[in-house]
Amino acid sequence: MTQSRSVSLILAATDPAFGIGRKGQLPWHLKGEMKYFKQVTTDSTVIMGRKTWYSIPVEYRPLVNRKNVVISRDPSACYGTGVLACTSVESALGQCDKNKSIFVIGGAEIYKACLPYADKMFITLIKDESNKIKCDTFFRFNQNEWQMQPSERLKEALGKDVDIPDNCSVTEDGLEYTFTLWERRNV
Repeated sequence: MTQSRSVSLILAATDPAFGIGRKGQLPWHLKGEMKYFKQVTTDSTVIMGRKTWYSIPVEYRPLVNRKNVVISRDPSACYGTGVLACTSVESALGQCDKNKSIFVIGGAEIYKACLPYADKMFITLIKDESNKIKCDTFFRFNQNEWQMQPSERLKEALGKDVDIPDNCSVTEDGLEYTFTLWERRNV
C-alpha cells in the first residue's frame, strides 16, 4: 500500500513466539520498556484499538504529549476530551497530523489491520525461549516481508532523544529484552 507518511508499529513481544498479551493486559511490567515506549512515541500520533485504550490505566489516559486516536466499530464511541474516535484504519490515518510520526500501539487486531500501511516496526523482544510467559494474544506477521535491522540503524531511526544501552539489551525483573527495528523488505 502506498502512502506519503511513515507508519510504524511499536510493541513488546516474547521471543520467539511473539506473545503480546494475556487476558487483555501485558503479561509483564517492565519500567525500562515503558520508559522507552514513552520516549519513542512522545510528540507523535498514537493509534490504538478500543481494547488497548481500556487496558491503559485511567490515570494515564489519554497518553500525554501524544495525539490519541482510538479505532472502534462503534460510530458513536467517545473516549474523552482530545481523543479522536474513528471507525476504520483509513479514517484514523486521515486524522493524523502530516508533520508528526504515527505509531500503532495495539492491540492484535489493530496491528493486523495497520500492518499493510507500516514501513517500520519497533519491537521489544522479550527473551522467552522456555515459554514461561503465558500469553493468549500473539502478533502475527510474515517475517519474509520484514528484516530486523542492525542496532546502529535502530539508533539512527530513534535519534538522540531516546536513551537505550549500546547493545540495545536490558535485563529487568529477571527478564532480558532487546530493542529492535524491523523494516519492510523491498520486494
